[in-house]
Amino acid sequence: MPILGYGDVTVQVTKPDKSKGILRLKDVAFCTDFNTNLVSFRLLRKRGYYWDNKGDNNLLARKDDTILCQMEERHGQQTIEYVRQGSLSAFNTSRLLRRQRKRRISSRDVRPDSKGDARLWHLRLGHPGPMSLHHLGINALGVKLQGPKTTECQHCSLAKIKRQVSRRFSERKIDKPYLDLHIDWTDLKEAHAGFVRVMLIHDTFSGRTCPYFMTTHGEEKETLRVLKDFIQWIRLRYNLKVNTIRSDNELGRRRTLKWLRTQGITFEPSAPHTQAQNGTAERLGGVIIEKARKGTADPQLK
Repeated sequence: MPILGYGDVTVQVTKPDKSKGILRLKDVAFCTDFNTNLVSFRLLRKRGYYWDNKGDNNLLARKDDTILCQMEERHGQQTIEYVRQGSLSAFNTSRLLRRQRKRRISSRDVRPDSKGDARLWHLRLGHPGPMSLHHLGINALGVKLQGPKTTECQHCSLAKIKRQVSRRFSERKIDKPYLDLHIDWTDLKEAHAGFVRVMLIHDTFSGRTCPYFMTTHGEEKETLRVLKDFIQWIRLRYNLKVNTIRSDNELGRRRTLKWLRTQGITFEPSAPHTQAQNGTAERLGGVIIEKARKGTADPQLK
């Protein structure tokens, strides 16, 4: 009869007070052709147990005459545990065993999944997306990835940003109008007078915005003419001097920068894809156009 292996077997026994207990049989031969567990009295005697059958007794006792469990006769054989066909006794026994003592894992058990660090593999594979790591854990045999999400990777977050918002307050003290200006442009549909663009000059101190309508799309000649006209008007009308102009790099051209240096005006370009550094001027064109559309769409406009 082939023996497939050796292991431990747990048997549920009945104590003299009718309570249930556990008897563990060690180094039991596993044979698929046997539907029952056989216990050798010879091996029990070596362990210090004996069969007490004096009178009406049918007990399994220890050397010190303490009772281990009761036995009963079934079909001419002495049985420690009788499991009826279809009974859940064997299932309850194994569940009780897991509660009392954790079973040792042997070579017959299914090998558990190896646990991997998702953050480590995220770095090894060159910072892939979250779905790549997900499929790696599914397709790899016996591997389970554990760790932080790839969105928590600081390098991925910095590399994938499309726009950086600056919340830093200006360190300069602005106590007069027109000391600090923000400039931006908004394209328009070609008007009857030929204007296709508006240049918005916004004052940080007062919040006032001065629009200049233009007939070209970003030509330096017309942009420089508007700057000269506005700065001279501020100087003659209010006796004020412009110190700083903030805009995107569209204003930073050679002739314009040269003229600003001669006037003692500092040009501060905003960083790429960082519109918040240019203040309210970036949003002014959209707000004004939206309000104009609302006004013309109102049939009650007078």
